[in-house]
Amino acid sequence: MHCHLLLLFILLPLSSPLSQSVFSRRCVLSVPALLVPSASVATTAIGSAERSCRERGDCWERGDWDGALGYNWGGRDRCDAGDPKCGSGGQAVKAELPPAPVSTERTTHRVVLSGVAGGGDRRFRFQLPLVLYGDAHPVLVSQLLESVQGGFRGQDRAASAPVRLSGGSGAVTNISPGGTFSVGVPSQRLAFLRENGLRKDPSFVPVARPPSQPSSPRGPESVAPGSVLMDVRGLGYLISGEDDTAFAALFEVAGPRAEGGGGTICVGRVDDMQVYARLSSTAVNKKIWGVIGEGRGGPPLLPVRIDRVEVAAIQGE
Repeated sequence: MHCHLLLLFILLPLSSPLSQSVFSRRCVLSVPALLVPSASVATTAIGSAERSCRERGDCWERGDWDGALGYNWGGRDRCDAGDPKCGSGGQAVKAELPPAPVSTERTTHRVVLSGVAGGGDRRFRFQLPLVLYGDAHPVLVSQLLESVQGGFRGQDRAASAPVRLSGGSGAVTNISPGGTFSVGVPSQRLAFLRENGLRKDPSFVPVARPPSQPSSPRGPESVAPGSVLMDVRGLGYLISGEDDTAFAALFEVAGPRAEGGGGTICVGRVDDMQVYARLSSTAVNKKIWGVIGEGRGGPPLLPVRIDRVEVAAIQGE
């Protein structure tokens, strides 16, 4: 009887006459034990408790959910969120970084994406430097440079505003199980409304995808981690869907288990593998299907926004 009444007690407000009259002292006192951490757990929740139960292998039995899931609380045992080697669970990543991509292509431009990731005590600023191969892929790199600088319109002069990665509109939009992450503008409409302080604008017209580049060569079947990938057809073709979200993936940064081919080609590389590793290991909002179903990618659990972009031409390489 106590078990049935306990469930009912959780569903009823404390002010309810029924909750005040039918529950025994035993039932009421059993609720905090289930819902509220004990004082001993609270005082030691600085990482040591979670680590100890994992060493013993009894996290589930002792009710230490954070330890069972691999998450660590607390100040002393947590690494600095701004350190590129600090993992999403609050512990320093000990795995070796993958080697930087190597290419014989001449680098023509250096692009630095600056932004903010996470929130609260997990918030940190980052700078992700890229170098691009403009001589080998002039059309694709030109489109990408337009989108990260003043804005990309292509041949669409009817659009209300260009697609622009800087100014807070750009973000890391998706992280795959293999560590590949996409960078782009999630929604042209929302970016336009935010930049202009509007609640709605029925007349808004998004930028359409540019004409595809059918003659572009396809990329190799394998790519190195940190490679910058674009669709061979041009900007806006990495994902399908409406024009409003067509540029949610302006480019991808290949992860350790990325597969090449499939219509993508390498147009550059990341120039700082520590920052690359930090962003590619960001916790993913898998939603319900990522928890109970097969592993899938998704947007970052906490936002990873880009607020500034710097571009410089590289001379003499």
